[in-house]
Amino acid sequence: MAKLAFDNGHCEYEILLPLYSFPYSSEGVVKLSLTQISQFVAVVEERSFTGAAAQLRVAQPWLSTRVRQLEQQVGFRLLDRSPKGVSLTAEGQLFFDGAQALLRESASLGSLIARLAQGIGGTVRIGAIAESFYIGERNRLIDAFHQAFPSLAATLENRPDPELRRMLLRGDLDAAFITGTPPARLEAIRIRQGRCELLMPCDHALAASDAIPLAALGGQRVGVFPRSSNPAAWDESAGRLQAAGVELVTLSETLRDALIAQARRTGLMVLVLSSFGDHDMALEGMCVRPVADDDVRADFYLARRRQGPCDDALDRFWRFAQGFRLPDENIVRGGGIR
Repeated sequence: MAKLAFDNGHCEYEILLPLYSFPYSSEGVVKLSLTQISQFVAVVEERSFTGAAAQLRVAQPWLSTRVRQLEQQVGFRLLDRSPKGVSLTAEGQLFFDGAQALLRESASLGSLIARLAQGIGGTVRIGAIAESFYIGERNRLIDAFHQAFPSLAATLENRPDPELRRMLLRGDLDAAFITGTPPARLEAIRIRQGRCELLMPCDHALAASDAIPLAALGGQRVGVFPRSSNPAAWDESAGRLQAAGVELVTLSETLRDALIAQARRTGLMVLVLSSFGDHDMALEGMCVRPVADDDVRADFYLARRRQGPCDDALDRFWRFAQGFRLPDENIVRGGGIR
């Protein structure tokens, strides 16, 4: 492990990088400034020293010297230089990825310092599946929380649903948006009813119906997302279709756009859940029809651990979300509604 120390103008802090072999100082630390890091990132993003120098409003020779000094400090070459511009070396690419993350963390730290200076602050660590970006209720909840509590931060981390559940139980996340009934050790607020819908070509025989009875699907072939991507949602939607005699075809991808493309390419009916997002895009030649059975569904929840530490930021976020829930929804404890 190599230790790097950074000074962001407010305080000095350290990170560990397991990637390189550094020429250590007597304290075993390579000291870099965030200014150096940001200058290097600018060169990479502009793909030239000339463009980066113009952006930073500095002289190009001076900037070139600064990056060479950075390379000398870390002990390896970061950039390949040519008349056509610059490109990252293999080590430079890894360093660049870490540098971008570091600058984001520094910006967050600066914001936190400003809030703490006012005597207020806190962060809620929230997880979500990437597809939940398309769910309006999720976005409106987070936006409204930011407006109501500008001194509190809410960070969003995208992970697969099964991993979100594990992270909640371990305490690695404060709250998470999940699809499908939460386990007993989580309490949850139902954010959206996740009805089961079928995406199909508009010339499909069943497309003439406004809603498709479950009995009419017996013997039909329906494309579904892999169970491994979300076992709870699969059991409550695809699993119930299978129990009714539907022939399931497991598709290779789970993202909404990919499901639409596969439905168009194969001519299959494809299972989609309203808890996976709104269908607000143009579906040329395609139709979406709900399954006329309320038991075939996988609802969208905001969940947290029922037991464990709850700081002020999480408590405020949770209370705010409770007030935000749909009028006919209630707090859910494990598999039951209270």
